Amino acid sequence: MNSPKAARESLLKADRALSSDVAQKGMTAAFEAAAAQDAFFLYDGAPIIAGHDNVVALLAAQPELKVNRMQWLPLVVTVSADGMVGATWGAVIVRPSQSDSARFGKYISTWRRSPNGEWKLAAFVEMGLSDQKVVIPDSVPKSFISSKDPSSGMGAPFAKADLEFSRMARAKGAPTAFGAFAAPNATTLPGTGEIVIGPAAIHARMLESPAAKAKWAWHPVYSESSASGDLGFTVGEAVIAIPGANGVTNFKSKYLTVWRRQPDGSIRFIVDGGNGR
Repeated sequence: MNSPKAARESLLKADRALSSDVAQKGMTAAFEAAAAQDAFFLYDGAPIIAGHDNVVALLAAQPELKVNRMQWLPLVVTVSADGMVGATWGAVIVRPSQSDSARFGKYISTWRRSPNGEWKLAAFVEMGLSDQKVVIPDSVPKSFISSKDPSSGMGAPFAKADLEFSRMARAKGAPTAFGAFAAPNATTLPGTGEIVIGPAAIHARMLESPAAKAKWAWHPVYSESSASGDLGFTVGEAVIAIPGANGVTNFKSKYLTVWRRQPDGSIRFIVDGGNGR
């Protein structure tokens, strides 16, 4: 088995290769080659997209992805103790075809390593990749139906942590819950604004936003863990009830959260991000 350093370096290489392929071949072709057969893609405005062919079909249906130039810059690369599951996250640069200006987004990827050493994309969420309404082709399901109980199997401890996190958010508010469940070096990637690092900063940032007064409810629909049990991720759906002058607006979203078991045995998130559905 490779050392943790070697595993991180190989994952960084895979992440950079995917970005390069997106720039050279387009997003559809790049993800067709990189995504696992059971991959998840969280595209803004769409339901959770599950399965390789559905991911490819969704990406192929987006007109702007055919013409925009994109690349991403990984800021963090982390792998499990056994080197078989990993995650990358960072910034996305999008250059529209008809403009010299660029806009910036964010991404989180989770990866699974095969016995031959090849990394395959397990789940991907983007924030700010597109500024156009999503096109959902007829071949892609219009809603997500889970075929697996996230609270069973190897990923169960991470699904349990996710549910405890959700219960605290309902009982004490999202800012308190995010602060409590964030690992010491945790990162959140809001749909707008800066990348936020650390429990105190995450708590303070959420107090400044409409999230402070909103009612949050979410649940995982999928969980996965490394065999070593120290790194896992959850994919889920959320409803954020935001009070306003004209009543409450229910914002439906979806998320990808990456978790790490801490030295004391507790499970805390190390990165979290999502978008609308």
